[in-house]
Formats: sequence, structure tokens, C-alpha cells
Amino acid sequence: MTEPSLLHRIQAYNKGRIPAVLAMKYTAMSRNAFGFLRGSDHLFFEDIPKDSPILQSPKTWICGDLHLENLGSFKGDNGLAYFDLNDFDEAALAPCLLDITRFACSVHVGADELGMDAKGAVFHVKAFLDQFATTLQKGYIRVLEKETAVGVIRQLLQTVQNRTRKEFLTGRVEGKKKPRLVTGTGHYIAISEEEQKRVSDAFCKTPLYKSNPEFFAIKDIAFRIAGTGSLGMERYAVLVEGHSGKGRYALIDIKEAQAPSLLLRHHFRQPAWTSQAERIVEIQKRVEAAAPALLSTMEIDGRHFVVKELQPMEDKLNLAHFGGKTKRCSQFIDKVGAICAWGALRSGGRQGSATADELIAFAGKADEWKKYVADYASKYAGKVRRDYAHFKKAYDSGKLTPER
Repeated sequence: MTEPSLLHRIQAYNKGRIPAVLAMKYTAMSRNAFGFLRGSDHLFFEDIPKDSPILQSPKTWICGDLHLENLGSFKGDNGLAYFDLNDFDEAALAPCLLDITRFACSVHVGADELGMDAKGAVFHVKAFLDQFATTLQKGYIRVLEKETAVGVIRQLLQTVQNRTRKEFLTGRVEGKKKPRLVTGTGHYIAISEEEQKRVSDAFCKTPLYKSNPEFFAIKDIAFRIAGTGSLGMERYAVLVEGHSGKGRYALIDIKEAQAPSLLLRHHFRQPAWTSQAERIVEIQKRVEAAAPALLSTMEIDGRHFVVKELQPMEDKLNLAHFGGKTKRCSQFIDKVGAICAWGALRSGGRQGSATADELIAFAGKADEWKKYVADYASKYAGKVRRDYAHFKKAYDSGKLTPER
């Protein structure tokens, strides 16, 4: 039996998504090889050999889709600003080196956008792996704080900590007597009153709403366009009027949850979650130093969603933040290695995840796996570029038509 073609694999994985929004995902994937990498995490897991040493590493709670742009700043449920992993849609209990290898691959694939050559990418991947292993072996858990952060991380933390809700809503909300989300800008799409009622009724049944209904007085709901990998699934932005006074608003993100792509290919034993949304929320709370504000779950017509206070796209890291400056990039990548190690240690010993002692011992043997990971990430980045060229050709010729 012949292997399915690249396009068939991509279309099969994305089957059932909203066609008009899936078309946006394909457009984002067509822009460059890094965009393609972001939108095709399932290919990474499908391609990794089942006998790879990467799959023999200790199991930890991984985010499942770690790459250069899957980190950012947000306000935690304690009101403080944090910089951390910020997308757990693909999170699972799995070998820790899967996240590490995917991030290393993203450095190679994103090298051009970062303003570095192949040697620079090799150097930064080595530094990342060294920092991950060193931090893991120490066994101590830290939090990345604004006072000690540098470069783009410090910039993002300061922006989030100092920004008021009023500043955040500027350009996103219009109208004083009857406030509405600004649609037609590429971020929000207007939906029918019937669809708004469907989402509103479901939200009002959640424990989050019932705990403080005055804070969640719903003013408007729109479809939200954000990210790359999840485009095509249901996602909404909800404008609510807070309890601190008339005209004080907040935005809530409601995002559909689906099974992680990793587990479609590899069968690592998982806890018996009540839903995919519970999986995402619970793992995020375990791994991060503090969870994003309002992080919880809800159900709409039998489908499960993750709820949290909306995080603006500008608070998420993107390659443009580096401006081609390798020093900024080096400062960032160094910290990501530490963040990954802290998350593994923080969530260790839970429902089958490796304990701190097991992770420390694994880090003590880093010379045995760092070179393999570095070599695999470099070689796989070449495959990503080749796959992207094939995808781009098909996209330009109109062969990718999203279907339900």
C-alpha cells in the first residue's frame, strides 16, 4: 500500500472544519515555511519514527506544539503578568523530548525570519538544549519575573502589566450606548442573533458565569480569528460588562477543543479526562506558574470549549519582535530552555509524569540525547521546507479546496 500524499494527509487532518476559516489557515500556511510548520503539527508527529530515542525520553506534561511563536505574556488569575508557554491545545502526557525537538526544529525553519544563517541556527539550538538540560538537572523551579527578564520578554511583560482594560479595548469595541465588537477587521466576524444566543445560553450555564453573573453581563459575541493551527474550528470572543462600574468591559475567548494530534499517531496512556477541554485546562494549570485569568471549560451543543480572558495577539511572541537582531533571539531562546524545564519539574509526579528525581537523572545523561535531538531537528527542518514547497505549489494552483 502506498503512503498517503502530503496534501491528502493535510486535508484528512483538517476535515470537518469551517471551510471559509480553514481557507484562512491554508493561506497562513502558504506564506512561508514557518507558517507551514505552525499549521501542520500533525505531520511532525506522523513522521517521527516509532523507534526514535526521542520517544524513549521520560514522560512529562508537554504543550504538544512547542515552537518559536507558542510563547507569550498574559495576566494570570492573580492579576500579575507572566511569560510562559501559552497554547495547550495539543497538550498531553508524552515523552518530554517531543516538545524540545519541535522547538529546535522551529529555530531552523524560522532562521531566515530571525535573520540568522544555518550556523547561527545550530548555535542557538545547542544553547537551547544546554539550558534545558542544565536547568532540569538543577531540579529547582523558578518563575520568569519582569525585574529579571531582558529583551523581548521584558518588553512583553511590561506591556501586559501596565496596560489597562480600556487601552486594550480601544479599536476592538465601538459604541457607547450599545457597545459592540469591531468586526470586519480580520480579527472578529459578525454572527447571527441565533448563533449569539446559542453561545450566550451555553455560557450562562457555566460555573464561571454562575459564580459572578453580574461581572459577565454579555454585550456582544463574535466569531474570533486567531492563531494558525486551530483555524477552522469554532472560536468566539465575548464582550462582557464587569461589576466595577458601567462601561467597564472585558473580553473572553471561547475556543473549541479537539483531540491532540500527537495521540492520533502515538498511543501514550492518558488520564480519563471528562473532555478534551478539561485536558487542556488541567495540563495548563499544572505546567504554568500561574493560569491565565478565567481559565475554565464549557459545552455548546455537546462540543467542548476552553474559556479564558482573551489574550491579544500582540502579547504573543512573533518573529517580528526580534527584528533580525541575533542578541535578542539568543536571550529569548536561552530562557525558553529554562521555561520548559521548570514546567516539567513543576508538573512532575502527577498521574504518570516523571518525578523530579527521574528528570534530574535524565538530564545527567544529556550528552546521550542532545546531539541526536539537534541532528534530527536540523534534518527534519529540511523536510519541512520541502513539504512547504510542495504545499505552496498546490496552494498557488488552487488544488487545496476546504471541504466540510
